[in-house]
Amino acid sequence: MEVTLTRPGVIGKPIVIRDDNIRHPGATCAALTAFDNVTYRAAYESYWSGRGTVLRGTFTFET
Repeated sequence: MEVTLTRPGVIGKPIVIRDDNIRHPGATCAALTAFDNVTYRAAYESYWSGRGTVLRGTFTFET
């Protein structure tokens, strides 16, 4: 799985979080500094090798 976090309307480097699997070797983690009323956009991609399936999507959340 790979998740990319951005802040809509804010220019800056995205936060990319990856698990450790075939497509993205080297697991990563991230800690977000939580401020009130900050909106993030998460774009995710998950690969299921047993079925060759890729799931993609996006959602927003607020801290």
